[in-house]
Amino acid sequence: MTRTLTINVPEGEVEFLTRVLNKLGVKVEESYDPEFVKKVKKARSNARNGEYVTIKDTKNIWESILSE
Repeated sequence: MTRTLTINVPEGEVEFLTRVLNKLGVKVEESYDPEFVKKVKKARSNARNGEYVTIKDTKNIWESILSE
């Protein structure tokens, strides 16, 4: 019988925990939500193409967002 366990691990600990789990005979797979990855790639593309909002006043972000 196999069971799936999802663990959120701090970035700096991934390699260490992967090695420990491998020593214990646990198969480790990294997975990502494809829709989330698609959104991140789109956002990066938009930023490279100048499609972003510059926040002028961090105490009043809505003014910058709504004026675009």
